[in-house]
Amino acid sequence: MNCNDKMFNTNSLFNKKSLLRFDSRRSQIAEAVLYIMKNHGVGAVTVRRVACRVGITCAALYRYYKSKTDLLMAILNHQFLLINENFKKAQELSNSPFDVLKKFYYYNMDVMSLYKNLPIFILFDVVMPDDDHLQKVNNEYKYSLRNLIIGMISKAQLAGEIRQDIGANELFALYFGLITMPALIRFNCQQNMDLSKQIDANWMLFTCAVSR
Repeated sequence: MNCNDKMFNTNSLFNKKSLLRFDSRRSQIAEAVLYIMKNHGVGAVTVRRVACRVGITCAALYRYYKSKTDLLMAILNHQFLLINENFKKAQELSNSPFDVLKKFYYYNMDVMSLYKNLPIFILFDVVMPDDDHLQKVNNEYKYSLRNLIIGMISKAQLAGEIRQDIGANELFALYFGLITMPALIRFNCQQNMDLSKQIDANWMLFTCAVSR
């Protein structure tokens, strides 16, 4: 990786809104980690690479994060903060539980479009570093996300928007697959893929499958 890489895009997700709740330097560091993950994979994230990307020394970086695990923990915290923000936004802008599910799905697809490797890092433990605490926190976040989605599916069933002959837990697995499968396909693709048509098709198929 070239230390002369251009600095972060000011139109990036983290610069659009102050979702990170961090000071400027911490935001830059988080953005650098995401950049490296997107372009080089999780395994390429090192303190030296991140410091190089931000334009500071390793010693300066250690003032903010003491290890690679700390860096990855920060990304987990920030991304699930973003997920919660997206869920709240979907609720605020929707007029029905089913519309919340739709908007939340598309918001997550937008995140996937920005960061190719990040959804895999969060959703699939197989690429998580061998760190028990990091995996525990990730599992807790995923369990919380599962409860949010199942709760909204149940509300949609009570509202008569989704069929009731299939349990909310089973419908969650179907819904969650809408998010994980495009992420997995994009991660495994050797070239950049435009999955927008597939994302739309997935939602159409989901709608048909769960309609009363």
